[in-house]
Amino acid sequence: MLIKEKINNIYDELDKNSPKSIEFLTADSTWQLLICIILSAQTTDKQVMKVAPELFKRFPTLESFAQADVDDIKESIKSIGFYNAKANNIKLTAESIVNDFNGSVPLDIEKLISLPGVGRKTANCIIGHTTGEGAVIVDTHFKRVVNRLGLVKTEDPEKIEEKIKKLLPSEKQFRFSMTANLFGREICHARSPECDKCYLKNYCIVI
Repeated sequence: MLIKEKINNIYDELDKNSPKSIEFLTADSTWQLLICIILSAQTTDKQVMKVAPELFKRFPTLESFAQADVDDIKESIKSIGFYNAKANNIKLTAESIVNDFNGSVPLDIEKLISLPGVGRKTANCIIGHTTGEGAVIVDTHFKRVVNRLGLVKTEDPEKIEEKIKKLLPSEKQFRFSMTANLFGREICHARSPECDKCYLKNYCIVI
């Protein structure tokens, strides 16, 4: 089976077996989502969603983050891992968006990764959630799944992103990212994957 045929078959299976809407983090705006994703690094999504409502109540606009004392941001997120660095990145990113991008989160990957605390994974999350396409989000779950399915043979996130973007059309990339991520969380675990429940076992190169 050719690799493009394989990934499109896998895409169809994931799409069919996944919820129509998949959200690991919820937010009322693109800038709020960006802050939530910055907070989520090396922290569970559940923990982020515990602090997000009060954080956005205290700082209701991007401008309020830009103008805030960074210690006040730290105080609001101190239950989150690496909160010192994240508070600094949030303030600097808010300042940059307000001053350099007229208060709107840019939807260009190079502009996004110019923001403090924003890497390619975060940038692709923002682009995918906002446009619905043209984004491959390589996190630990996605990386594990695409390697086990034999779609890539690398642990390098940028190489994985590049390969998947070559194999799938733009309109399928974000949906594939989200469904493969969910599949990794629910079935294809890092330890003790639930192979008896796996509907992709015919494509797996591990078992």
